Amino acid sequence: MFNITAISAFTDNYIWAIHNDRHAVIVDPGEAAPVLSFLAARKLALTGIFCTHRHHDHIGGIAELRAVYNVPVFGRRHEKNPH
Repeated sequence: MFNITAISAFTDNYIWAIHNDRHAVIVDPGEAAPVLSFLAARKLALTGIFCTHRHHDHIGGIAELRAVYNVPVFGRRHEKNPH
């Protein structure tokens, strides 16, 4: 069974976590800090990142998350953001 949890980001946005009690996939991580806090608080391992589109408020945290967790990123590649 999976849960879907909204993680507050910026002042008016959300990052989504699809998770069970051990693993999480993050959707549209515009910033890394709230995701890292969410994962640590729940002792979850990040297993992947999914991007719905390439606006900064949806991809801004990818590089930092991948520096901590070497996980795949799913979504269309773009030359300005090769993750």
